[in-house]
Amino acid sequence: MPFHTIFFDLGRVLVDFDQDVIAKRLIERSTKTFSEALAFYRETNIIHNFEMGRLGPDEVLSAVNECFGLSLGMEEFKSLWSDIFFVNQEMEKMVDLLKDRYHLLIISDTNVLHYEHIVRHFPVVRKFEDHILSFKVGARKPDPRIFKAALGRAGCRASEAIFIDDKENNVKGARRLGMTGIVHRSVEKTRRALKRLGVLS
Repeated sequence: MPFHTIFFDLGRVLVDFDQDVIAKRLIERSTKTFSEALAFYRETNIIHNFEMGRLGPDEVLSAVNECFGLSLGMEEFKSLWSDIFFVNQEMEKMVDLLKDRYHLLIISDTNVLHYEHIVRHFPVVRKFEDHILSFKVGARKPDPRIFKAALGRAGCRASEAIFIDDKENNVKGARRLGMTGIVHRSVEKTRRALKRLGVLS
């Protein structure tokens, strides 16, 4: 059966990022150490809950200010939290080769601030028909709910879909539903995998 849809992960596939930058910016403004900043992430599970839509920006800002003894306003916090991404030009070129022949959608574990920042600053995401986002669905990969939501939005069967993600567990989750999965290690390796599937020439 020919492929109908290709789903792309966002972070470390379409755009690159360095999440440690957030912790470094926080400790520059406080007396906390880097390990204490990482412990805050781990103990509060704040990133997971933000990406699940269980916390909103105001709640995350309040928790950050309380933990680090800061008084950040929302605009400063948005910049500190979200200005961590950079362009992956080779992946954008690949998207351009595919977008006229396949339905392209994004499946991403993300939060509202990161998503809004990426939409404003990275035009590549506007080349996709739809964005299935963890904080809106209330599920993160590899939970089957987010993949089923994506397939429903795309209007295709799992057997007609390819999923590209940098995390092997996420790809395994997509494969369990019957999708064809590619673990993204580099642009060239993903390109070769798509060629083997007959998607790229």
